[in-house]
Amino acid sequence: MYARLRLILLVVIALASPSAGAAQQSNAQVAPAGGPRLDAVVTGFRTTEQRLDNVVSLQRRQSQSQPVALMIVGGAAIVLGALIGDDVGLLFMIGGAVALLIGLYKYLQ
Repeated sequence: MYARLRLILLVVIALASPSAGAAQQSNAQVAPAGGPRLDAVVTGFRTTEQRLDNVVSLQRRQSQSQPVALMIVGGAAIVLGALIGDDVGLLFMIGGAVALLIGLYKYLQ
């Protein structure tokens, strides 16, 4: 009975987790390799908007690291629970699934 429950739980987790390609996508713009740049020809005062945009994007990247870590720990707990087996392993798997789903929810927000 526990083997069937473990298999169903692993299949549900595998289907619910984001793909590796989706996790690596970013909206950052790539600067051209050569040629004149707008920063090199700007004269006068520079506004702080560019700096604020950089700070906001850095904060977004840092805030996404915690849900990713939570998903990794949850997945590791599921694998560990499958290796342990019995009732204790089932508890590890359920706790890992909860941690993984919370991390996935926070990541997708």
